[in-house]
Amino acid sequence: MIPRVVKPLVQRRIAFKKLAKTQPERKNMYKQRADVLKWVLVTSFGYTGYKNARFGRIECHESINAYGRDILVKTMEIAERYGYDVLHGMVDCLWLKPNGYENHEDFCRYVSKYIDIPLELEGVYKWLVFLPAKTTGVGALNRYYGLFENGELKVRGIDIRKRDTPELMRKAQMDMLKVMSKAENSAEFLDRLPECIGILKRYHDIIKSGNCELEDLIITKRISRTLEDYSVFNDQVAALKQLRKLGFGVHPGEIIRFVICDSSTKEPTKRVKVAELIQGDERYDTEKYITLLFRAGEGMLSPFGYDEDGLRELM
Repeated sequence: MIPRVVKPLVQRRIAFKKLAKTQPERKNMYKQRADVLKWVLVTSFGYTGYKNARFGRIECHESINAYGRDILVKTMEIAERYGYDVLHGMVDCLWLKPNGYENHEDFCRYVSKYIDIPLELEGVYKWLVFLPAKTTGVGALNRYYGLFENGELKVRGIDIRKRDTPELMRKAQMDMLKVMSKAENSAEFLDRLPECIGILKRYHDIIKSGNCELEDLIITKRISRTLEDYSVFNDQVAALKQLRKLGFGVHPGEIIRFVICDSSTKEPTKRVKVAELIQGDERYDTEKYITLLFRAGEGMLSPFGYDEDGLRELM
């Protein structure tokens, strides 16, 4: 039943993705429609593993995963026979190093015929950075950034993609990516690292001066529980207490926005300022935001020996 239900959605999404490539004037529209179908398909897959699914069986979810792993391994084996080095693989993606072999479309056609699933060439990178997991130091599955030959950046898992990242840190990472995007290869990329450090220094000095626009420092958090269910006092709790004191209730799933004023205090009204109550003359916690800036820098530069402590020493 599952294949019969999702097949038309898969076919429709493939069609929209092809139209996005062949009709650039309508690219955004077709891409948006393809993205909508993607999330319908993602939730359909997740529902097969949902314990309370009305007509679900966990064996379906396990079987889909088993087929996926088998197809991924077979595709990796074919890639190695074609002369590629397999750098990374995840669920439905492979990152390959050509080693002189350049007929990528031919490889995709062969694999598509072999596994009976269309394999698409997303692009060829000029350079690509895989980032380590913060807890283990081992390469993470979904944290990387790179530059395609057509000049388009591909970014996953860094602060710029996260909802709770303040705009200032987002701007810092964007400025770093703009510098990196000028590199035509990995050697030129490495040559531009000092310029990226200079960008962090510039933003560090802006924060340190106390002259940041408060709008650029707002942190956005989605609340996962009621105020009473929090056992640790943190910035979110301080914001929730501040809102409750003003007569506003926030329910799980809703969003709060605030600026950190003094992370060392336990007084809710002094620790943070809810974004809607900002007057413009509040002082922010410079050390806290400098730490967030260094973490954003580490999030992009850690493979090259720049961690939070090292960046702090450089500044």
